[in-house]
Amino acid sequence: MQHAKVLEYIRSYADHFGITSKIRLRHEVLRVTQAEDYDSTGRWDVVVKDLNGNVERRETFDAVLVASGHNGFPNVPTFKGMEKFKGKIVHTHSLKDAEQFKDRRVVVVGIGNSGIDAAVDASRVAAQVSLTSLPSTSTQIQKPARRPQPADL
Repeated sequence: MQHAKVLEYIRSYADHFGITSKIRLRHEVLRVTQAEDYDSTGRWDVVVKDLNGNVERRETFDAVLVASGHNGFPNVPTFKGMEKFKGKIVHTHSLKDAEQFKDRRVVVVGIGNSGIDAAVDASRVAAQVSLTSLPSTSTQIQKPARRPQPADL
């Protein structure tokens, strides 16, 4: 699913359930510890820092769900000759809009979900888009089986 569609879904979900006002962006979680009354309540203290004002605050919650996922920190591959490239290198983690590729020749390195999304988005505005992968990437294409199985195991 394209990242723009994921964002649209998340916004729609938050709006539908009336939780948009409870979402705080640009906050860093510093600590999660058991509250003083944890033994009787199971509650947790969470200390966060507002990155806009650099202010720390502690709040107590009934539950904590850690959902940082694997998309939190970009994996930036390196390859021979990369330092000689004179153009702009953008990781999909910070790619918000493909307009920066308008009428440009673009190569997308990576054939995972993010790479394919970026290639599709760029193809709408770029003069040319090429898609490639580093040698460590493996993809298998198999004949359809009676019981379909994922092809990228």
